[in-house]
Amino acid sequence: MASRSGVVLVKDWQAPEPALWAECRAALEDQYGPLGLLAALQADFVAQFMVTVFLTMQRHNQAIAKRRAGRGRRPSLDAIGRLGKRQGLDYSSYDLAVRRLEELTAPAKARKSTPADLVARLRAGGGA
Repeated sequence: MASRSGVVLVKDWQAPEPALWAECRAALEDQYGPLGLLAALQADFVAQFMVTVFLTMQRHNQAIAKRRAGRGRRPSLDAIGRLGKRQGLDYSSYDLAVRRLEELTAPAKARKSTPADLVARLRAGGGA
């Protein structure tokens, strides 16, 4: 898997839906601009979570449609419920990964001050 700059971040890795993954990854790079190595790796994870959410949503919707219109073997209500729960868990993972990417790409001024930042400012004579 390579970023637009050609840096290979994870060797011998294959996305389940390469075209969808590449589209999601490109959208993230368009949204957040040029990414450093750590942010690019996080963007790769976010793209993978996007694909996972899309695929889980698709499976859930197909199960609902099959239950509603099918005859013979159909997904049980419990199975549909489990797919819905899986969809929620996958979305939660995606949301957390997006928040982490936003933290990594936030401008330095927008980042929250840490105790180490305060100590550095005091030592530099800048005051709190």
